[in-house]
Amino acid sequence: VTMFSFFAFASLINRKTNSINTLFLSYFLLILINPLWIFHVGFQLSYLAVFFILWILPLFNKLYNPQNFFIKKIWDILMVTIAAQLGIIPLSLYYFHQFPGLFFLTNIVVLPFLGILLGAGLIIIILAVLNTLPDWLALSYNFLIGSLNSFINWVANQDAFLIQDIHFSIALVLGSYLMIFSFVLLWKKSSFNRILNCLLSILILIGILIWEANKNSDNQLVFFHKNRTSLIGYKQNTAFVLFRNDSTINFQDSYPIKGYRVEKNISQYSEEKLPQIFSYRGKIILRLDSLGIYPKTSKVDIVWLSFSSQVHLERMIDSLQPKLIIADGNNYISYVNRWRKTCNEKKLPFHFTGTEGAYILNFNPKFQ
Repeated sequence: VTMFSFFAFASLINRKTNSINTLFLSYFLLILINPLWIFHVGFQLSYLAVFFILWILPLFNKLYNPQNFFIKKIWDILMVTIAAQLGIIPLSLYYFHQFPGLFFLTNIVVLPFLGILLGAGLIIIILAVLNTLPDWLALSYNFLIGSLNSFINWVANQDAFLIQDIHFSIALVLGSYLMIFSFVLLWKKSSFNRILNCLLSILILIGILIWEANKNSDNQLVFFHKNRTSLIGYKQNTAFVLFRNDSTINFQDSYPIKGYRVEKNISQYSEEKLPQIFSYRGKIILRLDSLGIYPKTSKVDIVWLSFSSQVHLERMIDSLQPKLIIADGNNYISYVNRWRKTCNEKKLPFHFTGTEGAYILNFNPKFQ
């Protein structure tokens, strides 16, 4: 609306205007009104889509210009769709980690509908204000909106065409946009320097992919936070095993496991029963449930409190001499506050996943 308002104002004063300049002028005005909009996902995607349509669409039009009216309309919609997707796909993958396979079909149907709905909507508003809106027109308009919503709902339910769980970091976003801009500039005008820029952008993107692969090749033990359940995961390269207390629920696509899988580019996933005591990199970890029963003679490095354990914490600390206490989301807050107070008195590190987030043990865990 802001952009086209500038277009209208330029026409009113008989001034020539440039689409790209008008786009950035509207962008600048909205940022002045509310600077925080720059962090809004919809704001970012909208301006990227419009910018790429204005920037790339003339190049597509030079490739093919059909004479048939209907073929031209379909061609224009497809080219607008490709230009917009090219502009938003890296950022969209970063935010949503999925790619809609039916975006071509959706836009072919939705874009013509939008033109009809916008035009008819203005007429209906004017007629409604004048109290002369006929019932058949209102019902027809309602039918069009309902049909469009039904089609969008049908497309949204086609899970087979939705590619999900795509790992895409901010580094990949920057590398992808660098390569896209380099190739579009080369397309607009070829030169030796622009060819070198394209090759350099490809090398940078390959370097980012290699760096991402090495970054996610580490091993981790993660104590997750989730209310009313206990979850701990072991990651080895791109393989991940989740240990859980509730075997009736599959946590693969639930929070926070799905986010962790996508972020770490996990390719192998499995779930197993939660152990009571286990070892990781030479560190002994003991989980105490509601009964609070623990071996009296063993030494442990980490005590993991869950199920609102009835353990006498001070006595247990004196007996086992742990180096760290962890409490997950499967505990009453009153218990957590009492445990934190006891650990402070004992000068023992205490980590509650509800306020401090998941606790992650990397390859070489260190304790203070």
